[in-house]
Amino acid sequence: MKKKLSIIIPVYNTEKYIEKCINSILNQSSNEIEIIVVNDGSKDNSLQILNKYKKTIKIFSKENGGLSSARNFGLEHASGQYIWFIDGDDYVEEKSIGIILSIISKKDYDIISFNYYKDYDNSKQKIIENHNINNKEKILINTSACTKVFKKSFLEENNITFDEGIIYEDLALIPYLFSITDSIIHIDKYLYNYVYRNGSIMNNKEFKLNVDDKFIAINNLIKRFEKKGIKDKYEKEIEYLIIKHIIFTYTSEIFKYKKNIYFSRCDRALKYVNEYNKNWLNNDYLKKEFFGKKIYCLAFKNRFYFLCKCITIALKKVGKI
Repeated sequence: MKKKLSIIIPVYNTEKYIEKCINSILNQSSNEIEIIVVNDGSKDNSLQILNKYKKTIKIFSKENGGLSSARNFGLEHASGQYIWFIDGDDYVEEKSIGIILSIISKKDYDIISFNYYKDYDNSKQKIIENHNINNKEKILINTSACTKVFKKSFLEENNITFDEGIIYEDLALIPYLFSITDSIIHIDKYLYNYVYRNGSIMNNKEFKLNVDDKFIAINNLIKRFEKKGIKDKYEKEIEYLIIKHIIFTYTSEIFKYKKNIYFSRCDRALKYVNEYNKNWLNNDYLKKEFFGKKIYCLAFKNRFYFLCKCITIALKKVGKI
């Protein structure tokens, strides 16, 4: 019998977290779901832990290829009508699966999105999705694939896979997916817990060059819009995505590094945005932003990077970055 929902969990060295992740799903057991776990070449005890669940989940092992590679592998082996990608160090909320299955049973959507928590050592922050899914603003929704459920046939018909070999793979894809369908529903409930931990890909204090993959991800995203012939339709929205992810997010991720690293990459970020549109400060969505962010952008445009670093610290304290 074909399952309604395939849950795909990539696992790489998450021995401390994977049991909580799997148990959060199994505690909501349903014969309408399948759990596919892709062990992406883990070097710790993750596989041994997974084997304890081999009667209730499907386990695949492959050489390490990164998160995108593991997701794509899982997608190839999924039989469900819908797909939910869950990271192996995260977990889902109680009753989340029942809520999703209920939505699926009522109507055939291409994408289901929902709110989520940021879990900082069990101190949770609510993240509400407030972008209108009924107009062009929908592509500005948060880029995490884990806070969405996708109809498998929608992904297949559009030849969708995650870009391999880079991080920020969600940024390169999710806004595009929202641009090519109007069959979207947002559930105003908190169904997912995104765990922030030391040593994770997205929270590593040691500088690694792959932090610059954000430029590749944005480039890949733009190419998708161009190939589909809809880049002009979403011009202002794409420009704001660049501002958000290159000016705000990227620079807030690198501000903790040494001065030479921080300043050189700020220059690269500014050059990138200026080359896209030298008048980016006039973006309609930026004009609606929090006052502190607008001051940040003005300082950034004038290369006052030390001031930007100070503003970043202030914005982080009030949860605006």
